[in-house]
Amino acid sequence: YMVYDLSTADIAPEVHRSRMVYSGPGYSYRTDNHSNANGGMSLGVAREIFDSLPGAEVVSYMRYGRMVYAGATTAKGSRRQLSYADENLWKIYDIRFLAGRPFTTEEYAADRDVLVITDLIARREFGSAEEAVGKNLFINFRPVRVVGVTEDVSSLFIWAFSDMWRPYDPQDTGDLTQSEGVTGPFTAMLLRRPGVSPDEVKEQIAKAVARVNERLHEYTFELKDV
Repeated sequence: YMVYDLSTADIAPEVHRSRMVYSGPGYSYRTDNHSNANGGMSLGVAREIFDSLPGAEVVSYMRYGRMVYAGATTAKGSRRQLSYADENLWKIYDIRFLAGRPFTTEEYAADRDVLVITDLIARREFGSAEEAVGKNLFINFRPVRVVGVTEDVSSLFIWAFSDMWRPYDPQDTGDLTQSEGVTGPFTAMLLRRPGVSPDEVKEQIAKAVARVNERLHEYTFELKDV
């Protein structure tokens, strides 16, 4: 019961689980023969589907997390998970800040080199959360400015978990030469409006996916994992 509750209940930082909908990665293929199949969803297609959903209160897009080098110097660091997110991530998850702040809408829109890290990294690399704010952390040997430090997030929370977050490029259109531009490394998360059921949102998403496919010439895009 404890394991089930931890995985499903509204527990910080995933305090809105009962109202959350997750997109899954998406899938595309050539319509005529189902060849050239590719997993993934581009940011453009994700926005086309989710930005105007009437049942969504807040929508956040995330680029797949990856393991990177992270250290206060280029000589000593460790491998940590870095996730790329937008400013709405902090509205969906209740991740408490110990020092500093989240990256702002302006920083996200300008694709600034700013970073939010967890307390574990702050203490290991800089001594404390307060000392970390304003310092550079080297991400794959490139300096990125720390603007905020959060409490540590347990890996048991598979959606909210990361060691670090930074803004993705809002102009990331993906490879427009492949699959008519529908593939990419993004997923969507949304918070349902009060009174809107999961089935209603799924129906709205299905209609939006159908509109995407109406404009495609050679490919079909599917989003089965919602």
